[in-house]
Amino acid sequence: MSTLKQFSDKERAYDAYQARQNYLRMQGSIERRQRELAAALAQERAAREVAVRFASTGSAEGHAPD
Repeated sequence: MSTLKQFSDKERAYDAYQARQNYLRMQGSIERRQRELAAALAQERAAREVAVRFASTGSAEGHAPD
């Protein structure tokens, strides 16, 4: 009976370990995706800012053309 309890305890510990590994893997994926989306958003905002500046001045540098 003691042997069965040891196996059961080890299996429970392994299951907890696997659950923790899966959680960390998922968190890493979520954080990576958030960084990708934040970078894409920043790039989109910068492109829109340039477009607005160009539309209002006729130049991407932000000043009126000569």
